[in-house]
Amino acid sequence: MKTVAMKPSLDVGQPISLDRGAYTKEKPERWDVVGFTRDESPEIWIFRVLGLPNEKVSITDSSVNINGEPISYPEFLEGVEFLPPYKVAGSQNNSKFMVHRVPSDSYFLVGDNSAYANDSRFFGSIHSSKIVGKVSVK
Repeated sequence: MKTVAMKPSLDVGQPISLDRGAYTKEKPERWDVVGFTRDESPEIWIFRVLGLPNEKVSITDSSVNINGEPISYPEFLEGVEFLPPYKVAGSQNNSKFMVHRVPSDSYFLVGDNSAYANDSRFFGSIHSSKIVGKVSVK
């Protein structure tokens, strides 16, 4: 990891493994940590799957909703909070509420340290063809 965007789940410099074959027969699931590319850059980014294809993701100060229903975080994400864009360091977006419709062939990806993550809240959904594998800690 090169950034703090996935802390506390992944630390800067922590060795990780990228399973490039993980999604050949199955699709990413909510809470998976995935590696993906953006645009034409070969750089691999690492974020967590929050929104699945065809879902409506909304984030406010107090909750994350999927299709209008609040979601509960799994135990391993205790203490993680996905923030609305206005609370992100350096953000020019003053929105206290965001809603994003995930296209049928895409995923909404977020950093666990969302106060310092430039993720789908800013660049939108990531097409499934850009996801290169499932990330795990070595």
